Amino acid sequence: MNPARANLWKLRLYWFGHSLVFAYVIERVFGLSRGLSVQDMVTVEIFYALAALVLEVPTGALADRWSRKKTLLLSSFCIFFEFFLLIFAFNLWGFLASALAAALGGALASGTANALLYDSLLETGEQSDFERQLGRIGLWESLAGLIGALGGAWVAVRWGLTSPYWLSLLGVVLAFGTALSLHEPAKQGEPVMAENLWAHMGEALTFLRGQPVLQKIVLLATCLAAVFQYVDEYLQIYMQGVGVPVAYFGLFYACYMGGEAGFRSLAYRFKEIKQPRWLFAGLLGGFALFLLWAAALRSLWGLLPLFLALACVWLSQPLTTGYLHHRTPSSHRATVESFAHLLTSLLAVAVGLAFGQITTRWDIFSGYRFLTVVLLGFLIYWALAARNLPAYAAIEAND
Repeated sequence: MNPARANLWKLRLYWFGHSLVFAYVIERVFGLSRGLSVQDMVTVEIFYALAALVLEVPTGALADRWSRKKTLLLSSFCIFFEFFLLIFAFNLWGFLASALAAALGGALASGTANALLYDSLLETGEQSDFERQLGRIGLWESLAGLIGALGGAWVAVRWGLTSPYWLSLLGVVLAFGTALSLHEPAKQGEPVMAENLWAHMGEALTFLRGQPVLQKIVLLATCLAAVFQYVDEYLQIYMQGVGVPVAYFGLFYACYMGGEAGFRSLAYRFKEIKQPRWLFAGLLGGFALFLLWAAALRSLWGLLPLFLALACVWLSQPLTTGYLHHRTPSSHRATVESFAHLLTSLLAVAVGLAFGQITTRWDIFSGYRFLTVVLLGFLIYWALAARNLPAYAAIEAND
């Protein structure tokens, strides 16, 4: 098999191992059991976001200039310590140390894996298939998440809340082993000309500043991701608030992972829509309205609109990522996506400060209502600013 084509299934296996986490299904309950408050957990989230903010762009530039394969190997090494440190964390400082390892591991992988995927497709002349390949990777991620959710809840009930963290180390080892076998595709187009890492980051920023359409897509992805982070991370608190027993968390996450896999794998079909401005406006508005509905119900029925809110984000993720990569040259691919993650971290800090205060003072339902206000505010901006957004057929012609 062509080494570049072999990267397609290897990246699926890499993300399967990366996502085979048995601990996520009980991480908030685990935090509470180790003496953390909701405000403490938000503090950890904000620290994580700040660390990612500092590390995001330099690690993306490192991947573009050095090696995307080696960058993914370093990512797996850091994520191993993320879980290992939590096993022995009994106070806020231990959780902060784990968050630092997670931020470095996440920063090293974000943008890097997608850049490697896109350049692998460029090498085989199949770059228009990028969104569909992202959807297939999402299927493997969701399968791993499903196994982790069902297994993690069961293991936690049977052997205690620490056991899922030990089990999660296995997935990291699988991801590391798979990354070792990846083929490093040649970068297409103009070579990297910057003298050093910082100059390369400056060149990527200059490119992004000259792309007003791309800027709007980056802002859209940033808003969706920053709000989604707090909806997703505090699902367990919401489930407790509506009376879902911990033993059923795994069942909910099984539905979650199945839905994520399905919607992400179908996203590429929406590339045919000639007015992506209205598609993204609908997904953004749907996320806001379904989230508001879930916050208003305060019952088990709230899980249905909450699921639909998440579905709007799952559909948008491959589309915004594809839009970005189709318009970005190979030499800056990981760096530009890292700038998008940097903006997400900045917004996540600002949103998290208010979300943590509101949730601690009142409840998770009030926190979700606040997130709705953030989304509706950006929807107004999008309606005014995102006119004449090119269709996918136009941007793919640039490849």
